[in-house]
Amino acid sequence: YLVEVYGYASQINWNYAITIAAPLDTTPPTVTSASFDYNTGWGVGVNFSEIVSGFGPETCTFYNDTTSTPLPSPEIYDNWPGASNWVGYRHAIPDGNYTMTIHSGQVQDLGYHALDGNADTTAGDDYQFSFFALSGDANRDRTVDTADFLLLANDFNVAGMNFDGGDFNHDGKVNALDF
Repeated sequence: YLVEVYGYASQINWNYAITIAAPLDTTPPTVTSASFDYNTGWGVGVNFSEIVSGFGPETCTFYNDTTSTPLPSPEIYDNWPGASNWVGYRHAIPDGNYTMTIHSGQVQDLGYHALDGNADTTAGDDYQFSFFALSGDANRDRTVDTADFLLLANDFNVAGMNFDGGDFNHDGKVNALDF
């Protein structure tokens, strides 16, 4: 904040006092929503209850529950004004069931409260989000079947499509490479 004080009628008085009575923030931040970005297949979007600092690739881990192996550290982080954030990879992740964990130790709000990952009003809990990646599953029902093929067929040779429209290789067009 910047406070400028001007004397009445350009008079100078060097004896000013200011008092700020701001309410104390006693609530730790929580995750309000998380979603796998299946249209890219590369990462997870996360929204927080308030602006946080410390969130990024170094505070997140991705674990492939299907193969019982961790993924390498996320490579990309982006945030938008407010409380929206995105973390992920430069390429689509392999098919499987996943758990993304946000480690609360370094994620905090502007009042220095650590993340409340399980939303029990107590700071310090990790947040976990489960999701799946499945190539060819355009309608996200965990099965690649005729319904997905029909989505691909309806948009065949159409540019500007997303994964849910049949662009399974994420190149911006539906063609034989997606089949």
